[in-house]
Amino acid sequence: MLDFKNINKSYTNMTKSNLVLDDASIKINISDINLIIGSSGVGKSTLLNIMGCLIRPEIGTLFCGGKRYDLQKDNMNDFRIRSYSYLFQDFNLLPEFNVYDNLLLPSYINKLNLNETKISIEKYMKYIDIEHLKYVFPNTLSHGEKQRVAMLRSLLGGKKIILADEPTGNLDEINTKLLLELIVNINKEFGYTFVITSHDMNFKKITSNIFKIENKKINKIK
Repeated sequence: MLDFKNINKSYTNMTKSNLVLDDASIKINISDINLIIGSSGVGKSTLLNIMGCLIRPEIGTLFCGGKRYDLQKDNMNDFRIRSYSYLFQDFNLLPEFNVYDNLLLPSYINKLNLNETKISIEKYMKYIDIEHLKYVFPNTLSHGEKQRVAMLRSLLGGKKIILADEPTGNLDEINTKLLLELIVNINKEFGYTFVITSHDMNFKKITSNIFKIENKKINKIK
């Protein structure tokens, strides 16, 4: 379980401070599909970035695996690299590299075993049915194809928690349905945990837990 407690986060604009999260807490069950909802600008992406150790709150604690982490003070880089993969709305594929090289890049950056990564790429390409895109460049892909490549990339490296920020934001209805089916299958067959922020209410059909950010707090509604 990822148990985040007492998170405070604010942003300062000129001389005015805007409190986004106020003593907010959330528990994420491992191996579940978890959805975070809320109106636009309420702090969904901020919360996900705090949970993913990409930004620091003013106050906040994580309890995981019998350890306590101070999210404001502790160096969370090792925990982040060891624990998380990310899936974003804008795909984040580098246009100068083909699909295969885009998939290899995280292994170079994180100094993973390249041979194991290559075996995993072949395995997941076949599973996601994108073998034919192996040497294609991102600018020739549809949005749906780009998101499937991005999903494959998030499966590499053995990080079992995938944080997804509005992953269907750039997809049409058909590709949204395909991505939702893929998330369900990956969760069931490979045991990946998903934490998803979205306005897309189609996610309600596939999630085990739903959290709503409202009045700077996080409430579990399912």
